[in-house]
Amino acid sequence: MKAINAIRMGGMDILPLVEGGKGLALALKAGKLVAVANGKEIPSKATVLADTWQHVAMTLIGGKLTFYMEGAEAGTAEVNVAD
Repeated sequence: MKAINAIRMGGMDILPLVEGGKGLALALKAGKLVAVANGKEIPSKATVLADTWQHVAMTLIGGKLTFYMEGAEAGTAEVNVAD
């Protein structure tokens, strides 16, 4: 597994993943988890606490994006990630 370094862009801290021609990122904006797919922001219900270790994750299966916070689902959305 390769390390992914966060970048600061447009007021968000972004963890980008571009693989096989598809672009997807998990970002933090104003204390909320946000997915960025093809330049479109998709907000979650999860609020991230400052200065606190928290486990966050995001899956994309068959066009359904799911956010997780501390192992619990924190929102879903239909997403089309370009090939």
